[in-house]
Amino acid sequence: MSSVSAQGISKEYAGALALRPLDLEVGEGEFLTLLGPSGCGKTTTLRLLAGFLTPTQGRILFGGEDVTRLPPQDRRIGMVFQDYALFPHMSVADNIGFGLVEQRRPKAEIADRVAELLQLVRLPGAGGRYPAELSGGQQQRVAVARAVAHSPRLLLMDEPLGALDLKLREAMQQEIRRIQKALNITTVYVTHDQLEAMAMSDRIAIMNHGRMEQIGTASEIYEQPRTRFVADFVGQINLLSAKVGPEGVFVAGQKVRVDRTPEFDFTLGVRPEQMRLLPAGQLAPSDRSVLRGKLVARHFVGNITKISVDLGAETTVTLDCHPNDVIVEVGEAVQVAWLPDKAVTLVD
Repeated sequence: MSSVSAQGISKEYAGALALRPLDLEVGEGEFLTLLGPSGCGKTTTLRLLAGFLTPTQGRILFGGEDVTRLPPQDRRIGMVFQDYALFPHMSVADNIGFGLVEQRRPKAEIADRVAELLQLVRLPGAGGRYPAELSGGQQQRVAVARAVAHSPRLLLMDEPLGALDLKLREAMQQEIRRIQKALNITTVYVTHDQLEAMAMSDRIAIMNHGRMEQIGTASEIYEQPRTRFVADFVGQINLLSAKVGPEGVFVAGQKVRVDRTPEFDFTLGVRPEQMRLLPAGQLAPSDRSVLRGKLVARHFVGNITKISVDLGAETTVTLDCHPNDVIVEVGEAVQVAWLPDKAVTLVD
């Protein structure tokens, strides 16, 4: 395994920047996910690390070695794609051992390594089968085994679970993370699925329009988003336009308590689970921010009930409530309350 350092890398196509100058550090054995919408630059970044693309500027180091101009086959990387890219005419064992055969490793060594990896990916008896005889999840595990068979310095994974259904995808998230931890291999993973990124990663890099917006742990990004884009992209959040005046901060024409007051108007972000619904006549705790409104919708979604409250001034917020707690009917006046330090101030 190896650490990875991308220093000021960018990629330009026909005068258009697909990736703005970017710095990225991945520690040895770390699982880092590049997360963002389509076209944000995450796959371009991955292909630069792999050597499939050459950066317009900047350099890439693996364990301190400059690999910027090295072709993919000389970088000692493992790659897993969304479509698995298994050879249909080869057995599972031959697929896993393919790279080792290309390296002219001894047959006994290849057989031992394949057996070891089949055990690791929980397919010990599948060596003689063919890809078409396996389920999607089993094929993906074979693809991972093949990618790590030659002990690469870096494992790269590009939307590897995108073709699987929800239940299988969730199971495979756990499997891939288990395998990565067992091998302690440095991994860069690409996805547009925020829940997938949060479930699997040591750290997450949020990308947007060819630049990195924020990098941190799942909890850091969820609880302390630095920009409006990050706050809105990761999880659900109420984004409230806050006006700063001589008498304080106002949202939808109502004064609110805030943890800190910027000099200019800003966006106040509050997660649905941080908001509490109160009847209109109930005295709210003195340490809460409170807004008055009308309950306009209620949707039962299993373990929670989604509540929509119209605050006026074309502003609506969503709350996550426990089904047994919701006693206010649609159309009734209500209050929405939250602790000021549970909201985030977004100025961008």
